[in-house]
Amino acid sequence: MPKIIQSRIAVPGPSGSNGSNGAAGANGISAVANALLLSDANTTSVTPVALTGFSFAIGANEKWEGDFVIGTGCNNTGGIRFQVDGPSGCTGQLAGFGSAAAQNTLIANFTALGTLSPAFNTATFYNGFVRLKLAIQNAGTAGTISFKIAAGTAGQTATAYTNSSMQMIRVS
Repeated sequence: MPKIIQSRIAVPGPSGSNGSNGAAGANGISAVANALLLSDANTTSVTPVALTGFSFAIGANEKWEGDFVIGTGCNNTGGIRFQVDGPSGCTGQLAGFGSAAAQNTLIANFTALGTLSPAFNTATFYNGFVRLKLAIQNAGTAGTISFKIAAGTAGQTATAYTNSSMQMIRVS
């Protein structure tokens, strides 16, 4: 099982200016969810599996955005695929760029949560990276956002490497 470092902190927003009515301050960042993979995570399944530690709680009607930087590898040409799942009614957009075949770059925009990305890192034994940007809006049901990986081809080993990271910020 991969080891992770995970944190979730609250950061207060700035104060409002002093005035006769005590003006309200702007809303600041209210929560951050971070994770760092401390050992490689592998799968041979085309069914997405949760990347341990790369999940966080989302409240009703919250908006989050952030980044994933994933070191990737595959022992064949099937590559690695990604998926983000959330509670019922949660919508979002996940877009990414990174290694495709050899040193080619793949840019992908896959808009539905619960949908697998195109395959990244599709060259045999080529180690690369993928950077993903996620923006999500939850509906009225609190739950968990979960980042998952899958093999591009059944039986081939897709790997998320040590020091892959997640940085998410609640924006409202």
